[in-house]
Amino acid sequence: MTGRPSGPDRGDEPAEAAALAVGLATALAITHTWFEHNSGWAPPDPETLVDWAAEDGCRAPDDCWVQRRGICAHGLVSWQVVLDSLAVEDAARWAAPSPGAGARALRGRGTG
Repeated sequence: MTGRPSGPDRGDEPAEAAALAVGLATALAITHTWFEHNSGWAPPDPETLVDWAAEDGCRAPDDCWVQRRGICAHGLVSWQVVLDSLAVEDAARWAAPSPGAGARALRGRGTG
């Protein structure tokens, strides 16, 4: 029988990773919409995240048990994905120069 081999050596890991990334991005958007319509949620504390990671899983905001960086049956990402995305956004915000910073620096140099 011919065809693609199955299992870990089939060679399509990059394609699967790309599909997962698209799936996570879509599910993250769904999760943010869920937050807009469901009040009373709060992210888990760091100790809880460590406990969940030790169990090789995580909760989604709707309390489903999922893979640490997974998506629940209702389309929501895990809290780990939510918090990771917020950390990336915060890092980008702090790394970006503020508007006008370059012009202020040049004006401060003067001419000599």
